[in-house]
Amino acid sequence: MFLRAYRRDDKRRLQLLYFASVHDLVTQGYAQPQLDAWAPDVPDKHTWAELDDLYCIVVEAQKIPVGFAAVTDGGLFRFFYVHPTMQGKGIGRALIKQIERFARKKSWPQLQVMASTPAQGFFEKNGFVFQEEQKLTLGGVVIPFLRMTKPLMFAVAQT
Repeated sequence: MFLRAYRRDDKRRLQLLYFASVHDLVTQGYAQPQLDAWAPDVPDKHTWAELDDLYCIVVEAQKIPVGFAAVTDGGLFRFFYVHPTMQGKGIGRALIKQIERFARKKSWPQLQVMASTPAQGFFEKNGFVFQEEQKLTLGGVVIPFLRMTKPLMFAVAQT
């Protein structure tokens, strides 16, 4: 596997990865209308235009994107997805570690994610703490998410 910076020509392949990852949640408590609103067949241009302005990391396997994560300035994960066939292989953990390195260089006090319910355990294993359940309405459909945070500790210089 290879970790690298996002390139604008990645967008279509990341949209397909995103769609597959979201729609895989149908077996984990989300209804089909929720998944269709979350990841519609035709990607929302405004949502995906945002990606060009975020810090984004892509993980490739055999030159194919298998995971990606993007954060806003300040540490909110805007995207965090691993292809369903590649979950459990350390891709998500690698993405978090890379984003953490970047966040520490920026002196952000924490990372924050709006996680799906099935992803809660993964994020907890990686140091995130549940804060509250929130509901997002997309296309008139309510989708529950879990707001989770991970404080970033900084070494204090001794004098």
